Amino acid sequence: MRGWGDRLISVAPPHPRPLPHGRGELRVIQGSLRGCKTAPRRLTPRPACVHPSPVTLDRTYPARPFLAASVAVFRDGRVLVASRSKPPAQGLFSLPGGLVEPGETLAQAALRELREEVGVEAEIVGFVNHVEIVERDERDRVRHHFVVCAHAARWVSGEPSPGAEAIEVRWVTQAELQSLPATPGLASLLGEAFARMERVGA
Repeated sequence: MRGWGDRLISVAPPHPRPLPHGRGELRVIQGSLRGCKTAPRRLTPRPACVHPSPVTLDRTYPARPFLAASVAVFRDGRVLVASRSKPPAQGLFSLPGGLVEPGETLAQAALRELREEVGVEAEIVGFVNHVEIVERDERDRVRHHFVVCAHAARWVSGEPSPGAEAIEVRWVTQAELQSLPATPGLASLLGEAFARMERVGA
């Protein structure tokens, strides 16, 4: 599992073999066939190979926003929230979730992160809304930028337990949520999720 504060590393291709006489060097080769006069021949220099540095997709000071998915799981009128162990939002309650991996749909990513973070299985009801998390440092540089697509889901199985990503988990009512230290906008987002679950009779 890749949580919010991890680092993804992509390794660059192997370093190609250098040119025999120096990269990009212009050389003159004298003809050497006996009895045959040949003019000196100039070789067209091969362009120097530019080798990219290994690409580091660091979630701190990113070059682009990261796409993530989260899920509000409902059970007996309560919703599951988790206190995060890593920045951003370290120590604050939010929904289980994390980055979308290649080949995953948003819903698949949300359910995978739910399973990996707190050990719960759920059934997606539908999309709720998206949340943008943008954190800047003292010099106004973007330290973190996530676009999180939140879903509502019905609990299926599993009792939630803390782990490396979630240091505390709770089932809470909408009223109890108001007293928790939570990520900005969580109460409003869960208000939409509660309303959606009521519309489908869950």
